[in-house]
Amino acid sequence: MKDGQINIKVVSGSGDEIQFKIENTAQLRKVMEAYCKKTGTAMDMARFLYDGTQVSPSITPAELEMKDGDSIDVMAEQAGG
Repeated sequence: MKDGQINIKVVSGSGDEIQFKIENTAQLRKVMEAYCKKTGTAMDMARFLYDGTQVSPSITPAELEMKDGDSIDVMAEQAGG
């Protein structure tokens, strides 16, 4: 399934889920920006993970071979060190 839309969930560390519908060939930046806007999180303070691997904003669901209903986990970036 190359073209078309899929539904993906972004799941926070506290278990909150937000559903998004995205074109399979659209950059995931759209989902990341929409999530941050909805939750009031700064883009640079959120880390998005798919299957435990950090997701680049420029990658697409098709490149990650995501399926309808898949989830992306979001973690708050830890400041400092």
